[in-house]
Amino acid sequence: MTNKRSSDAWKTNTFMCAYFVGGEFFYCHMSNNSRKEGYTRNVKTKHKKILRTAAIAYSAMALVLLPWVFYLARSLPTQHVAWHWDVSWVGLDIALAIALVTTGLFAYRQSRLIIISGTALGSLLLLDAWFDILSQRGGDSMQQAVLMALLIEIPVAIASFMLAARALAWDVPKPHIAKKRPKK
Repeated sequence: MTNKRSSDAWKTNTFMCAYFVGGEFFYCHMSNNSRKEGYTRNVKTKHKKILRTAAIAYSAMALVLLPWVFYLARSLPTQHVAWHWDVSWVGLDIALAIALVTTGLFAYRQSRLIIISGTALGSLLLLDAWFDILSQRGGDSMQQAVLMALLIEIPVAIASFMLAARALAWDVPKPHIAKKRPKK
């Protein structure tokens, strides 16, 4: 017995999905109306302020990071126990800048893609803190690396992970779920 509504909707709507849960295969669709209302923009009002602040903060950090990348490219020695030491650090900071920009953009657009970019950004920041500390020989440079990690990199990484986790809870229009795929 097929539900007429679900079989008609399956044929006419553009957004469809299929997933496997608890040993059963489900098909789903969203109506054109719910798609037009904004699948990615159905965000609670209290989260909008957080997203606007995140968009500004991440964009500002990306702008501050760019001069730092140019400084590193010119000032780091080409060898530091490893070949292409300067290229590896500049490459990591470019990846950080890209992650900051995309996270800021997705926060501005209130897109659920912030889950991916925020998680990547948090991971890159922890990686940067890890290598900053472990690559120091001690003294003032070690203290500076630890302070940067404790005051900037780790807190921003935690904030990025929390932002990504909050995005998982955003209200999203519930799809209509049909147990079996309708016959054509």
